[in-house]
Amino acid sequence: MSSDATSEPDADRAPDSFDVVVSALLNEQARRVVEFFQISGEQVVSRDALVDHLHDMTETADDREQVAIRLTHVTLPKLDDVGLVEYDRQSHTVRYREPPLPEWVSAFLTLREEAI
Repeated sequence: MSSDATSEPDADRAPDSFDVVVSALLNEQARRVVEFFQISGEQVVSRDALVDHLHDMTETADDREQVAIRLTHVTLPKLDDVGLVEYDRQSHTVRYREPPLPEWVSAFLTLREEAI
């Protein structure tokens, strides 16, 4: 997402190619971010709300700060780069991409969870 907090989301931008999106979704934290939006129905949330959600879901000893650092510096930029979310680094808000993800992305998430 652009660093301009007043910019509108680019509705015409679709998630990038299959390989790039799948590569991003191999990361568990990235899958949990996308699943959060799919399940909650939220379109825009604060980064802190995602940190809280991810921290509550983690089965490891990661503290909240570790979750926040990984989300802020790795996961959200990668999801933004492939077009699954828009992350505004100034306002620390995350917008789920519209229109909804292609069916193959949802199918990948489902298959990945079933394999685990």
